[in-house]
Order: sequence, then C-alpha cells, then structure tokens
Amino acid sequence: MIEYLTRDQLDEDKYNNCISDAVNTRIYAYSWYLDIVCDNWDVLVEGDYVAVMPLPKRRKYGINYIYQAPWIQQLGIFSSTEVSQMVISSFIKKTPSIFLFYYNFNAQNMSLTHGRKLVKINYELSLNKRYDSIFKNYRKDRKKSLRKATESKLYFDDKNNVKELIKLYREVFPLLNIKDESFNILYKLVEFCLSENYGFQRNIYMQNQIVARGFFLHYKNRIYYLFGASNKQGKKTGATTFMVDSVLKQFERTDNIFDFEGSSIPSIGNFYKSFGATNAPYPVFEIRKGMMMIKKLLQ
Repeated sequence: MIEYLTRDQLDEDKYNNCISDAVNTRIYAYSWYLDIVCDNWDVLVEGDYVAVMPLPKRRKYGINYIYQAPWIQQLGIFSSTEVSQMVISSFIKKTPSIFLFYYNFNAQNMSLTHGRKLVKINYELSLNKRYDSIFKNYRKDRKKSLRKATESKLYFDDKNNVKELIKLYREVFPLLNIKDESFNILYKLVEFCLSENYGFQRNIYMQNQIVARGFFLHYKNRIYYLFGASNKQGKKTGATTFMVDSVLKQFERTDNIFDFEGSSIPSIGNFYKSFGATNAPYPVFEIRKGMMMIKKLLQ
C-alpha cells in the first residue's frame, strides 16, 4: 500500500534509512537536503518505508505543482530492491491529481513508461581502478589541458570560502540566469555540507592567485561535481580540467562513483565525456498539458 504523507507526518529516521539502504541512493533525497533546497515537500511511502518517492511542491496563484527544486538533479523512487515499471506506475498514480507535474526520476527508474517521458544525459566515472588507468581513457584534449596546467604550475587547496566560491560561479555564468533565491539556497546547502563533512571545496591557484573554484558533494560512495568555475586565466591554463583530475586522482582505487551531474548542453557534456565518463541517462516525467503553466510559474 502506498500512502501520501506530508513532511510533518514523516517518520524521518525510517525515511532516511530507506534512502541510505536504497540500491539507487542519491544525496538529494535525504530529508536534510530536501529541507534546505525545497520550499516544501511531501512524500509517497510504500508500506513501512519499503520504498519512498519525495515530492518537492509549490503553490502559486492557487495552483499546486510538483517541481524540480534547485540543486537537485535526480529524485524518483528509492528502494532496497530494483524498481520495476509496475512500481513506478503505482507511485505516479498515487500522486494527488491536484498537482501539475514536472519531475526528474533517477537513473535506476529508467523503466518509467507512464505519461510523457523525456531522457536527460548524465556522465559518471567509476574510480575503482588505478589513476593511470583512469588517465589512459582521457581524450587528447583533456591530456593537452593537463599539460597546460603543469606548465602553469597550478596547485590546489581545500580551504573553505563559500562566499568567494559562489561569487566566482555567478561572475562566470551570468547567462544561466540563476535567481538570487537559488544562490541563497546554494549558500546554505554548501555551508551545511561542509559543517557535516558531506563535501569539500577545491580552490585552484596559479602564482598565489585563484583561477578556479569548485564544490564536490561526497556521500555514500558517490562524489558529485555540484558546481565549479574558472576565470579567464583559469580557462587559458586548463584549471577546470586540473581541478576535476585532482579529485579523480585523490580517490583512485576506491569504490566511489564520480558523478559529473550532466549535461544536456553539448559543449559541457562533451567536456565531461572527455574524461572517459559514460552516459548514465535518467528519465523526466511530465504532464504535458500542465507544462506551459509550470514554466510560467517558474519564471
């Protein structure tokens, strides 16, 4: 039996244990993460938390809708056993009909057939091998960028300076049109993750000057490249390549998966792929008749 529970009805311990034990666990689905990034959220629960499906929600102009909250790539159904097409359909049917719907499921929910399904790209790289084996699969342009980084004598540290980290990202990517509200959420998220040791900031220097910064979530054997940016000098010297490579080198021969978090933007996706990463696609479910309305609400 699947129940719809509001956030205040949730047994938080059982819910988080379900996420932790899931074969498809993702950091985005933990209650603490959702509490930071979502306006509000409810959850569908099967039995005694055998499987769960968190639902970020909003209400605007009298309209209720499920939305893709900022800084979350994948949600969906989480379970300690494989999630079948029948289970996915059962969960979707249990979502209250009052909601318009746009939602990213996770890569292990690819059997989704209910309603309209889109497929998005995500690149992943297993780190369960020696660094030289990982490096061997880099494309020529990645190796060339690393040679530039070596010639420029780039180096890194992991000192925390969240304000400067986000400031650089905002300066480099203004065309993403990310709202101030989303950056405020990001600041809270990064601060919390650093305080709980759920991730780390990496800073890249050339001659004692910052040329790139990035933030990496690290939880349950998965490292997520949440965001990063290089300034003009960093782009000339391969700083972002150097930054990602430094993390791959640090976690060689571990059971971690490096999750690039995308991307459907060809140039970015091509960059991630050039590290030897493979595509791990994930499905997006939408109720088509409500999409135009949701897009207007999100503006």
